[in-house]
Amino acid sequence: MQKLIVLADDFTGALDTGVQFSKQGISTLVTTDTEYDFKKTSIDAQVLVIDLESRHLDPDKAYENVARVTKRALDAGIGNIYKKTDSGLRGNIGSELNAIVDANAGKCISFIPAFPKAKRTTEKGFHYIDGIPVSQSVFGEDPFEPVKNDNIADIIREQSSIETHVVTVDEIEGFTFEGMQRAVVIFDAATDEDMERIAKKIDASGMLNIVAGCAGFAEQLPRLLGIDVDGHGEINVAEGFIVASGSVNQVTMEQIDYACQQGFKTITLKPEEKLADNIMDLPHIKDLIEEIESIYHNEGKIIIEATNSREMVEITDDLAKQLGLTVKETSARIACNMGRIIGSLAERSIKGTFIIFGGDTLKAIMDTLGCDGIIPLWEIDNGIVFSKVIIGSGMINIISKSGGFGDVDALVKIESFLGA
Repeated sequence: MQKLIVLADDFTGALDTGVQFSKQGISTLVTTDTEYDFKKTSIDAQVLVIDLESRHLDPDKAYENVARVTKRALDAGIGNIYKKTDSGLRGNIGSELNAIVDANAGKCISFIPAFPKAKRTTEKGFHYIDGIPVSQSVFGEDPFEPVKNDNIADIIREQSSIETHVVTVDEIEGFTFEGMQRAVVIFDAATDEDMERIAKKIDASGMLNIVAGCAGFAEQLPRLLGIDVDGHGEINVAEGFIVASGSVNQVTMEQIDYACQQGFKTITLKPEEKLADNIMDLPHIKDLIEEIESIYHNEGKIIIEATNSREMVEITDDLAKQLGLTVKETSARIACNMGRIIGSLAERSIKGTFIIFGGDTLKAIMDTLGCDGIIPLWEIDNGIVFSKVIIGSGMINIISKSGGFGDVDALVKIESFLGA
């Protein structure tokens, strides 16, 4: 039986949290099956990460999904649950934390949103990205889910009436959970040392069974929970790679622009292509797929991107409005059409590694490929994860990255890891 269940709100987040365990030699499986049988023994994994795909749901629906899966896990005897949240505080933060508290009989939950290694810090209950208030960072410019508030308690209150309490770094050792019920305790952190101090406090207080945060605090859990090391999975790197980026995050656009300066070949999908009902029905797409395949075989690498500038994002948004698409429908179409292109390339027996930027794009591609589960194996850099995808009786290699993660030379680092 699993010793820990992680509930994530998107696919890349599920993987960058799961790899915090697998890189320490702990067997880990990532799945999108929200009805997963917790007593299943066919796959031996000590840590199970479930991608609930709840980030873009209505708050009430997100609450329902998190509460239901949490209750199922607790009823199955799972002793520890970690609610993974976005490091940029996107998604249904308030409703999902409310849900996990309610499902756990109203007991309070510790929330550690910081990830110092990735330059995500919290000070006096306010969240920062590389020293900039989150609302003024790239997450505040997200075209689909912009973060407009820096105060974490206020973000929670937007969707929940649950009580919140902020613990500053100076208060960690002296803080007590005594008498607290139905509350979210928000811990400040700016350094890895702060994260370790928080971990010790929560452990000593007997409050480790239900915790929330991003991938940063997840790294502390194996030692605290006493999860046994059972060996690293084997990393076999295939030759060549194809990058599929559905992200419109400025960080990703800068990474791709830098890669192009280093000689990477890029194909940018046109607005009418990525917003088509089904891109594979367009008359010229066969030629586009063959062009991608030709570049891949000649160069050993290629980038397929959804956008390369803010201007293109605006043009795409204008076309979406003409088509009567909502913001969520626009995001879904782009992701699905990117998934169809990668699915078509995979059917042509391309054996290289697929590098996927953006959680929605990753989910669409995995659905297209008929993914049965993902085994995260190694963290190339913060938020950049090498995994094996289970498809029927076989496996393929993928590398995933959330849009807002990584330095400008992220693709060059990935290329170096693959030995290309």
